[in-house]
Amino acid sequence: MGFTWDLGSGIWDFQPWLEGRARPPQRFIIMDELFAVSRSGAGSAIGLKVFFGLLELLLIGAGIYIFRCRKKLFGYKGEEGDTYASAQLRMIMVVLVWIHAVIITALMIYEVG
Repeated sequence: MGFTWDLGSGIWDFQPWLEGRARPPQRFIIMDELFAVSRSGAGSAIGLKVFFGLLELLLIGAGIYIFRCRKKLFGYKGEEGDTYASAQLRMIMVVLVWIHAVIITALMIYEVG
């Protein structure tokens, strides 16, 4: 069974030209199946908002802790192979991961609703 893709409508046309029989083409709308979303109700959305809200508060609390203890956690130790630049890079890497976690969690709170 051969098929063609109609770019304008997003529909697959199955053509029976390989089988030698004439029958009407079957059409499937791909986008509906691809982007099908299960809507189980408002109760699950509220639960997910609460979960991601608590996760956001936990991440903000972790950020405050890291900021308050940054000298102890990321300071220059004076050991062999440790420099001020490497200490600064350690802190920057952790802060970048923290910023992305906060942003993605905030987006999840917005998207769930």
